[in-house]
Amino acid sequence: HFLAHYLFITLFDIGMQLKHTSFILCILLYIVSLFFYEYGKAWVSITMFGILLTSFVQEPIQVHAQQFWTKKSLVLLTLSTFLLPLYLYNSIDLHYYYERVQIRAPFLALPFAFASGMAITRQVYLKLLSGFVLLAFLIALVTFINYLSNIDIVNESYLRAKVMPSILNHVRLSIMLAMGSYLAYYLFRENFKWCYNFERWFFLTIAVSLFVFVHLYSVRSGLIALYAAVFVEIGYYVYNSRNYKRTIGILSVIILLVFLSVRFIPTLNNKWTNTLADIHVYQTNAYPNYNSLTTRFISYEGAIAIFKNAPLFGCGLGDIKTEMDSYFKAHYPMIDISILPHNQFLFWLAATGIVGLIFFSVTFFFPLFQTRNWSNRVLIVHYTILFLSFQTEPMLETQLGVAYSLLFILLPLTQEYKYKLTGSSAL
Repeated sequence: HFLAHYLFITLFDIGMQLKHTSFILCILLYIVSLFFYEYGKAWVSITMFGILLTSFVQEPIQVHAQQFWTKKSLVLLTLSTFLLPLYLYNSIDLHYYYERVQIRAPFLALPFAFASGMAITRQVYLKLLSGFVLLAFLIALVTFINYLSNIDIVNESYLRAKVMPSILNHVRLSIMLAMGSYLAYYLFRENFKWCYNFERWFFLTIAVSLFVFVHLYSVRSGLIALYAAVFVEIGYYVYNSRNYKRTIGILSVIILLVFLSVRFIPTLNNKWTNTLADIHVYQTNAYPNYNSLTTRFISYEGAIAIFKNAPLFGCGLGDIKTEMDSYFKAHYPMIDISILPHNQFLFWLAATGIVGLIFFSVTFFFPLFQTRNWSNRVLIVHYTILFLSFQTEPMLETQLGVAYSLLFILLPLTQEYKYKLTGSSAL
Protein backbone atom coordinates (compact mmCIF):
# COMPACT_ATOMS: atom_id res chain seq x y z
CA HIS A 1 0.00 0.00 0.00
CA PHE A 2 2.87 2.35 0.83
CA LEU A 3 4.56 1.71 -2.54
CA ALA A 4 1.27 2.15 -4.40
CA HIS A 5 0.62 5.42 -2.57
CA TYR A 6 4.17 6.66 -3.28
CA LEU A 7 3.91 5.68 -6.95
CA PHE A 8 0.57 7.50 -7.27
CA ILE A 9 1.98 10.69 -5.74
CA THR A 10 5.07 10.51 -7.95
CA LEU A 11 3.03 10.03 -11.12
CA PHE A 12 0.69 12.84 -10.03
CA ASP A 13 3.65 15.21 -9.52
CA ILE A 14 5.08 14.28 -12.92
CA GLY A 15 1.68 14.83 -14.51
CA MET A 16 1.35 18.26 -12.91
CA GLN A 17 4.85 19.22 -14.09
CA LEU A 18 4.03 18.09 -17.63
CA LYS A 19 0.80 20.12 -17.59
CA HIS A 20 2.66 23.22 -16.47
CA THR A 21 5.52 22.55 -18.89
CA SER A 22 3.17 22.29 -21.87
CA PHE A 23 1.61 25.65 -20.97
CA ILE A 24 5.02 27.32 -20.67
CA LEU A 25 6.23 25.68 -23.88
CA CYS A 26 3.24 27.09 -25.78
CA ILE A 27 4.02 30.58 -24.47
CA LEU A 28 7.64 30.19 -25.58
CA LEU A 29 6.53 29.04 -29.05
CA TYR A 30 4.17 32.02 -29.10
CA ILE A 31 7.14 34.33 -28.53
CA VAL A 32 9.12 32.60 -31.29
CA SER A 33 6.19 32.90 -33.70
CA LEU A 34 6.17 36.69 -33.24
CA PHE A 35 9.71 37.08 -34.56
CA PHE A 36 9.18 34.64 -37.43
CA TYR A 37 5.70 35.86 -38.26
CA GLU A 38 6.42 36.43 -41.95
CA TYR A 39 7.52 32.81 -42.35
CA GLY A 40 4.33 31.31 -40.95
CA LYS A 41 1.52 33.64 -39.94
CA ALA A 42 -0.70 30.73 -38.94
CA TRP A 43 1.74 29.75 -36.19
CA VAL A 44 0.73 32.74 -34.09
CA SER A 45 -2.87 31.53 -34.06
CA ILE A 46 -1.79 27.92 -33.48
CA THR A 47 0.34 28.82 -30.46
CA MET A 48 -2.48 30.97 -29.05
CA PHE A 49 -4.81 28.01 -29.32
CA GLY A 50 -2.16 25.86 -27.66
CA ILE A 51 -1.93 28.30 -24.74
CA LEU A 52 -5.71 28.23 -24.32
CA LEU A 53 -5.88 24.44 -24.55
CA THR A 54 -3.03 23.75 -22.13
CA SER A 55 -4.44 26.27 -19.66
CA PHE A 56 -7.56 24.11 -19.43
CA VAL A 57 -5.37 21.07 -18.75
CA GLN A 58 -3.83 22.80 -15.74
CA GLU A 59 -7.11 23.29 -13.90
CA PRO A 60 -10.78 22.36 -14.26
CA ILE A 61 -12.61 24.88 -16.41
CA GLN A 62 -14.92 25.81 -13.52
CA VAL A 63 -11.94 26.81 -11.35
CA HIS A 64 -10.41 28.61 -14.30
CA ALA A 65 -13.59 30.62 -14.84
CA GLN A 66 -13.82 31.54 -11.16
CA GLN A 67 -10.27 32.86 -11.16
CA PHE A 68 -10.90 34.80 -14.36
CA TRP A 69 -13.94 36.63 -12.97
CA THR A 70 -12.00 37.73 -9.87
CA LYS A 71 -9.40 39.57 -11.98
CA LYS A 72 -10.79 42.86 -13.20
CA SER A 73 -7.93 43.65 -15.57
CA LEU A 74 -8.40 40.42 -17.50
CA VAL A 75 -12.18 40.75 -17.57
CA LEU A 76 -12.01 44.30 -18.93
CA LEU A 77 -9.39 43.36 -21.53
CA THR A 78 -11.86 40.78 -22.76
CA LEU A 79 -14.70 43.30 -22.62
CA SER A 80 -12.73 45.63 -24.91
CA THR A 81 -14.03 43.48 -27.79
CA PHE A 82 -17.62 43.21 -26.58
CA LEU A 83 -18.83 46.26 -28.49
CA LEU A 84 -17.81 44.64 -31.77
CA PRO A 85 -21.17 42.87 -32.34
CA LEU A 86 -22.95 46.22 -31.94
CA TYR A 87 -21.08 47.60 -34.95
CA LEU A 88 -22.41 44.88 -37.20
CA TYR A 89 -25.65 46.82 -37.69
CA ASN A 90 -24.00 49.85 -39.32
CA SER A 91 -21.37 47.96 -41.33
CA ILE A 92 -22.09 47.35 -45.00
CA ASP A 93 -18.79 45.66 -45.83
CA LEU A 94 -19.29 42.49 -43.78
CA HIS A 95 -16.15 40.81 -45.12
CA TYR A 96 -13.94 43.57 -43.72
CA TYR A 97 -15.99 43.62 -40.50
CA TYR A 98 -15.43 39.90 -39.88
CA GLU A 99 -11.75 40.38 -40.65
CA ARG A 100 -11.56 42.99 -37.87
CA VAL A 101 -13.38 40.64 -35.48
CA GLN A 102 -11.04 37.77 -36.34
CA ILE A 103 -7.96 39.89 -35.65
CA ARG A 104 -9.32 40.78 -32.21
CA ALA A 105 -10.29 37.20 -31.29
CA PRO A 106 -7.20 36.79 -29.04
CA PHE A 107 -8.73 39.35 -26.67
CA LEU A 108 -11.46 36.80 -25.98
CA ALA A 109 -9.16 33.80 -25.52
CA LEU A 110 -5.79 34.82 -24.08
CA PRO A 111 -6.92 36.76 -20.98
CA PHE A 112 -8.99 33.73 -20.00
CA ALA A 113 -6.05 31.41 -20.68
CA PHE A 114 -3.73 33.47 -18.46
CA ALA A 115 -6.29 33.73 -15.66
CA SER A 116 -4.61 31.21 -13.39
CA GLY A 117 -1.00 31.69 -14.43
CA MET A 118 -0.14 29.10 -11.80
CA ALA A 119 2.74 27.74 -13.88
CA ILE A 120 4.33 31.16 -14.30
CA THR A 121 6.50 31.46 -11.23
CA ARG A 122 8.85 34.41 -10.86
CA GLN A 123 11.76 32.41 -12.26
CA VAL A 124 9.73 31.07 -15.18
CA TYR A 125 8.53 34.61 -15.91
CA LEU A 126 12.10 35.91 -16.09
CA LYS A 127 13.15 32.97 -18.26
CA LEU A 128 10.36 33.75 -20.72
CA LEU A 129 11.52 37.37 -20.83
CA SER A 130 15.06 36.16 -21.45
CA GLY A 131 13.79 34.05 -24.35
CA PHE A 132 12.30 37.16 -25.94
CA VAL A 133 15.55 39.06 -25.35
CA LEU A 134 17.75 36.36 -26.88
CA LEU A 135 15.53 36.13 -29.97
CA ALA A 136 15.57 39.92 -30.36
CA PHE A 137 19.35 39.93 -30.08
CA LEU A 138 19.68 37.10 -32.63
CA ILE A 139 17.45 38.89 -35.16
CA ALA A 140 19.33 42.16 -34.63
CA LEU A 141 22.67 40.40 -35.09
CA VAL A 142 21.62 38.74 -38.35
CA THR A 143 20.18 42.03 -39.64
CA PHE A 144 23.38 43.86 -38.70
CA ILE A 145 25.59 41.31 -40.49
CA ASN A 146 23.45 41.68 -43.59
CA TYR A 147 23.77 45.47 -43.29
CA LEU A 148 27.57 45.23 -43.19
CA SER A 149 27.56 43.48 -46.56
CA ASN A 150 25.53 46.29 -48.17
CA ILE A 151 26.41 49.39 -46.17
CA ASP A 152 26.42 52.01 -48.91
CA ILE A 153 23.25 50.75 -50.59
CA VAL A 154 21.32 50.52 -47.31
CA ASN A 155 22.52 53.92 -46.08
CA GLU A 156 21.38 55.58 -49.30
CA SER A 157 18.00 53.83 -49.15
CA TYR A 158 17.14 55.71 -45.94
CA LEU A 159 16.99 58.91 -47.97
CA ARG A 160 14.11 57.28 -49.89
CA ALA A 161 12.17 56.26 -46.75
CA LYS A 162 13.49 52.68 -46.89
CA VAL A 163 15.09 50.65 -44.09
CA MET A 164 17.65 47.87 -43.89
CA PRO A 165 16.18 44.49 -44.87
CA SER A 166 14.95 42.28 -42.02
CA ILE A 167 12.72 39.26 -41.50
CA LEU A 168 9.82 41.27 -40.06
CA ASN A 169 7.83 44.44 -40.71
CA HIS A 170 10.24 47.22 -39.76
CA VAL A 171 7.77 49.11 -37.55
CA ARG A 172 6.82 46.06 -35.46
CA LEU A 173 10.40 44.80 -35.32
CA SER A 174 11.81 48.13 -34.20
CA ILE A 175 9.34 48.28 -31.31
CA MET A 176 10.11 44.68 -30.35
CA LEU A 177 13.85 45.37 -30.44
CA ALA A 178 13.37 48.43 -28.24
CA MET A 179 11.38 46.32 -25.80
CA GLY A 180 14.10 43.67 -25.99
CA SER A 181 16.70 46.25 -25.01
CA TYR A 182 14.65 47.31 -22.01
CA LEU A 183 13.92 43.72 -20.94
CA ALA A 184 17.63 42.86 -21.12
CA TYR A 185 18.33 45.78 -18.78
CA TYR A 186 15.44 44.64 -16.57
CA LEU A 187 16.92 41.12 -16.32
CA PHE A 188 20.27 42.65 -15.38
CA ARG A 189 18.58 44.78 -12.77
CA GLU A 190 16.77 41.75 -11.34
CA ASN A 191 20.04 39.77 -11.11
CA PHE A 192 18.59 37.09 -13.36
CA LYS A 193 20.74 34.14 -14.33
CA TRP A 194 20.19 30.72 -15.80
CA CYS A 195 23.24 29.15 -14.14
CA TYR A 196 26.19 31.51 -13.61
CA ASN A 197 26.57 34.93 -12.03
CA PHE A 198 28.32 36.43 -15.07
CA GLU A 199 25.16 35.96 -17.14
CA ARG A 200 23.60 39.13 -15.79
CA TRP A 201 26.45 41.09 -17.40
CA PHE A 202 25.74 39.26 -20.63
CA PHE A 203 22.19 40.66 -20.51
CA LEU A 204 23.54 44.15 -19.85
CA THR A 205 25.73 43.75 -22.94
CA ILE A 206 22.66 42.74 -24.94
CA ALA A 207 20.75 45.74 -23.58
CA VAL A 208 23.47 48.12 -24.76
CA SER A 209 23.86 46.32 -28.10
CA LEU A 210 20.14 46.48 -28.86
CA PHE A 211 20.06 50.11 -27.71
CA VAL A 212 22.75 50.95 -30.26
CA PHE A 213 21.17 48.81 -32.98
CA VAL A 214 17.77 50.49 -32.65
CA HIS A 215 19.54 53.75 -33.48
CA LEU A 216 21.27 52.13 -36.44
CA TYR A 217 17.98 50.58 -37.59
CA SER A 218 16.56 54.12 -37.47
CA VAL A 219 12.83 53.48 -37.47
CA ARG A 220 10.93 56.31 -35.82
CA SER A 221 8.52 54.03 -33.92
CA GLY A 222 11.38 52.01 -32.45
CA LEU A 223 13.32 55.09 -31.39
CA ILE A 224 10.26 56.54 -29.68
CA ALA A 225 9.67 53.21 -27.92
CA LEU A 226 13.30 53.01 -26.82
CA TYR A 227 13.37 56.47 -25.27
CA ALA A 228 9.93 55.93 -23.76
CA ALA A 229 11.40 53.03 -21.80
CA VAL A 230 14.37 55.18 -20.80
CA PHE A 231 12.16 57.99 -19.51
CA VAL A 232 9.93 55.60 -17.58
CA GLU A 233 13.01 54.28 -15.79
CA ILE A 234 14.16 57.85 -15.13
CA GLY A 235 10.71 58.57 -13.72
CA TYR A 236 11.04 55.62 -11.33
CA TYR A 237 14.51 56.80 -10.36
CA VAL A 238 13.34 60.34 -9.59
CA TYR A 239 10.37 59.07 -7.59
CA ASN A 240 12.45 56.67 -5.51
CA SER A 241 15.62 58.73 -5.01
CA ARG A 242 14.48 62.38 -5.25
CA ASN A 243 17.98 63.00 -6.63
CA TYR A 244 17.16 65.83 -9.01
CA LYS A 245 20.74 66.91 -9.67
CA ARG A 246 21.74 63.49 -10.92
CA THR A 247 18.55 63.32 -12.97
CA ILE A 248 19.46 66.58 -14.71
CA GLY A 249 22.87 65.08 -15.44
CA ILE A 250 21.29 61.93 -16.89
CA LEU A 251 18.95 63.98 -19.08
CA SER A 252 21.89 66.06 -20.31
CA VAL A 253 23.75 62.90 -21.30
CA ILE A 254 20.67 61.62 -23.15
CA ILE A 255 20.30 64.88 -25.09
CA LEU A 256 23.98 64.74 -26.03
CA LEU A 257 23.61 61.09 -27.03
CA VAL A 258 20.68 61.90 -29.31
CA PHE A 259 22.59 64.74 -30.96
CA LEU A 260 25.70 62.60 -31.53
CA SER A 261 23.61 59.71 -32.85
CA VAL A 262 21.89 61.87 -35.45
CA ARG A 263 25.22 63.42 -36.38
CA PHE A 264 27.38 60.31 -36.71
CA ILE A 265 25.12 57.30 -37.42
CA PRO A 266 24.62 57.40 -41.21
CA THR A 267 21.25 55.65 -41.30
CA LEU A 268 19.85 57.88 -38.57
CA ASN A 269 21.25 60.99 -40.21
CA ASN A 270 19.63 60.04 -43.51
CA LYS A 271 16.35 59.19 -41.77
CA TRP A 272 16.37 62.64 -40.17
CA THR A 273 16.97 64.25 -43.57
CA ASN A 274 14.14 62.20 -45.08
CA THR A 275 11.80 63.12 -42.21
CA LEU A 276 12.43 66.84 -42.69
CA ALA A 277 11.80 66.43 -46.43
CA ASP A 278 8.51 64.61 -45.72
CA ILE A 279 7.35 67.39 -43.42
CA HIS A 280 8.24 69.97 -46.08
CA VAL A 281 6.15 68.08 -48.65
CA TYR A 282 3.13 68.18 -46.34
CA GLN A 283 3.55 71.84 -45.43
CA THR A 284 3.91 72.96 -49.05
CA ASN A 285 1.17 70.70 -50.48
CA ALA A 286 3.73 69.17 -52.82
CA TYR A 287 3.26 65.85 -54.62
CA PRO A 288 2.53 63.47 -51.70
CA ASN A 289 2.44 60.07 -53.41
CA TYR A 290 4.52 57.41 -51.59
CA ASN A 291 5.45 59.92 -48.92
CA SER A 292 5.05 58.09 -45.61
CA LEU A 293 4.58 61.03 -43.26
CA THR A 294 2.32 62.98 -45.59
CA THR A 295 -0.04 60.04 -46.15
CA ARG A 296 -0.19 59.53 -42.38
CA PHE A 297 -1.15 63.15 -41.82
CA ILE A 298 -3.79 62.84 -44.53
CA SER A 299 -5.14 59.69 -42.85
CA TYR A 300 -5.59 61.74 -39.66
CA GLU A 301 -7.54 64.34 -41.61
CA GLY A 302 -9.72 61.62 -43.11
CA ALA A 303 -10.43 60.01 -39.74
CA ILE A 304 -11.52 63.33 -38.23
CA ALA A 305 -13.74 64.07 -41.24
CA ILE A 306 -15.41 60.65 -40.95
CA PHE A 307 -15.91 61.15 -37.22
CA LYS A 308 -17.64 64.49 -37.80
CA ASN A 309 -20.17 62.76 -40.05
CA ALA A 310 -21.02 60.16 -37.39
CA PRO A 311 -19.68 61.39 -34.04
CA LEU A 312 -21.61 59.11 -31.70
CA PHE A 313 -21.17 55.61 -33.14
CA GLY A 314 -18.82 56.17 -36.08
CA CYS A 315 -19.08 54.97 -39.65
CA GLY A 316 -19.03 51.29 -38.69
CA LEU A 317 -16.10 48.99 -38.13
CA GLY A 318 -16.67 47.20 -41.41
CA ASP A 319 -16.81 50.40 -43.46
CA ILE A 320 -13.81 52.31 -42.16
CA LYS A 321 -11.60 51.14 -45.05
CA THR A 322 -14.25 52.06 -47.65
CA GLU A 323 -14.71 55.48 -46.08
CA MET A 324 -10.96 56.13 -46.05
CA ASP A 325 -10.68 55.05 -49.69
CA SER A 326 -13.44 57.50 -50.58
CA TYR A 327 -11.78 60.33 -48.66
CA PHE A 328 -8.44 59.81 -50.39
CA LYS A 329 -10.07 59.65 -53.84
CA ALA A 330 -12.13 62.78 -53.21
CA HIS A 331 -9.41 64.96 -51.68
CA TYR A 332 -6.11 63.43 -52.79
CA PRO A 333 -6.72 61.59 -56.08
CA MET A 334 -3.02 61.71 -56.94
CA ILE A 335 -2.26 59.23 -54.11
CA ASP A 336 -2.28 55.70 -55.52
CA ILE A 337 -2.78 53.76 -52.28
CA SER A 338 -4.98 54.96 -49.43
CA ILE A 339 -4.29 53.84 -45.86
CA LEU A 340 -6.23 53.37 -42.65
CA PRO A 341 -5.94 56.09 -39.99
CA HIS A 342 -2.38 55.65 -38.75
CA ASN A 343 -3.45 56.37 -35.20
CA GLN A 344 -5.20 53.71 -33.14
CA PHE A 345 -7.34 56.23 -31.27
CA LEU A 346 -8.41 58.05 -34.44
CA PHE A 347 -9.16 54.68 -36.04
CA TRP A 348 -11.58 53.85 -33.23
CA LEU A 349 -12.98 57.37 -33.20
CA ALA A 350 -13.81 57.21 -36.92
CA ALA A 351 -15.01 53.60 -36.92
CA THR A 352 -16.89 53.43 -33.60
CA GLY A 353 -17.45 57.06 -32.62
CA ILE A 354 -16.88 58.69 -29.27
CA VAL A 355 -18.78 55.87 -27.51
CA GLY A 356 -16.49 53.19 -28.91
CA LEU A 357 -13.33 55.19 -28.28
CA ILE A 358 -14.16 55.80 -24.61
CA PHE A 359 -15.15 52.16 -24.08
CA PHE A 360 -11.98 50.88 -25.75
CA SER A 361 -9.69 53.30 -23.87
CA VAL A 362 -11.12 52.44 -20.45
CA THR A 363 -11.15 48.67 -20.92
CA PHE A 364 -7.80 48.35 -22.69
CA PHE A 365 -5.86 50.66 -20.36
CA PHE A 366 -7.65 49.60 -17.16
CA PRO A 367 -4.57 47.87 -15.66
CA LEU A 368 -2.93 51.31 -15.51
CA PHE A 369 -5.76 52.57 -13.31
CA GLN A 370 -4.92 50.02 -10.61
CA THR A 371 -2.41 51.57 -8.20
CA ARG A 372 -0.82 48.22 -7.43
CA ASN A 373 0.31 47.88 -11.05
CA TRP A 374 2.34 51.08 -10.93
CA SER A 375 5.32 49.17 -9.50
CA ASN A 376 5.13 46.56 -12.27
CA ARG A 377 7.81 48.13 -14.46
CA VAL A 378 7.52 45.83 -17.47
CA LEU A 379 3.78 46.47 -17.63
CA ILE A 380 4.17 50.25 -17.30
CA VAL A 381 6.93 50.42 -19.92
CA HIS A 382 4.90 48.27 -22.31
CA TYR A 383 1.76 50.38 -21.92
CA THR A 384 3.79 53.56 -22.38
CA ILE A 385 5.27 52.19 -25.60
CA LEU A 386 1.84 51.08 -26.80
CA PHE A 387 0.28 54.46 -26.04
CA LEU A 388 2.97 56.27 -28.02
CA SER A 389 2.94 53.78 -30.89
CA PHE A 390 -0.85 54.19 -31.09
CA GLN A 391 -0.23 57.81 -32.10
CA THR A 392 1.44 56.75 -35.35
CA GLU A 393 0.23 53.18 -36.01
CA PRO A 394 -3.07 51.27 -35.76
CA MET A 395 -1.21 48.52 -33.87
CA LEU A 396 -4.33 46.54 -33.00
CA GLU A 397 -5.47 46.27 -36.61
CA THR A 398 -2.90 43.58 -37.42
CA GLN A 399 -2.55 40.06 -36.08
CA LEU A 400 1.07 40.65 -35.11
CA GLY A 401 0.23 43.91 -33.35
CA VAL A 402 -2.48 42.25 -31.27
CA ALA A 403 -0.29 39.26 -30.44
CA TYR A 404 2.66 41.39 -29.34
CA SER A 405 0.49 43.84 -27.38
CA LEU A 406 -1.23 41.10 -25.39
CA LEU A 407 1.99 39.24 -24.59
CA PHE A 408 3.48 41.96 -22.41
CA ILE A 409 0.18 42.86 -20.82
CA LEU A 410 -0.73 39.33 -19.77
CA LEU A 411 2.70 38.05 -18.72
CA PRO A 412 3.39 40.91 -16.25
CA LEU A 413 -0.17 40.68 -14.92
CA THR A 414 0.45 37.07 -13.85
CA GLN A 415 3.16 38.40 -11.55
CA GLU A 416 0.88 41.13 -10.23
CA TYR A 417 -1.71 38.54 -9.25
CA LYS A 418 0.91 36.33 -7.65
CA TYR A 419 1.84 39.30 -5.48
CA LYS A 420 -1.76 39.53 -4.29
CA LEU A 421 -1.90 35.79 -3.59
CA THR A 422 1.49 35.34 -1.93
CA GLY A 423 2.47 38.78 -0.69
CA SER A 424 5.76 38.62 -2.57
CA SER A 425 7.41 41.98 -3.17
CA ALA A 426 9.51 40.82 -6.10
CA LEU A 427 8.45 43.00 -9.00
